[in-house]
Amino acid sequence: MPGGSGYREGAASAYRRYLTLREDAEPSLQKQVVKVRTELARIERERSHQQHSRARTPSTPSLTMIGTITNAATGSAHHHPSAAFKATPANPITER
Repeated sequence: MPGGSGYREGAASAYRRYLTLREDAEPSLQKQVVKVRTELARIERERSHQQHSRARTPSTPSLTMIGTITNAATGSAHHHPSAAFKATPANPITER
């Protein structure tokens, strides 16, 4: 089956409806009912596993900024292109 959770939800819903309609299925349909029941159980296990694994995933902390901003930005590169695009770039913050 394709991996999208929306697809799985739709399939699970259709399988549940099928099983409701085939609750007292004749013997010729019993193999199909067993297959659908097995597939529905697999989908529900996957959904349960995904919900539990997401709940245990720790959040990633933000990265700390290195250095400080000493001057606020003024103007724009559009209005001052020669100043904005100098041939020699400014020193990185770590060298100041």
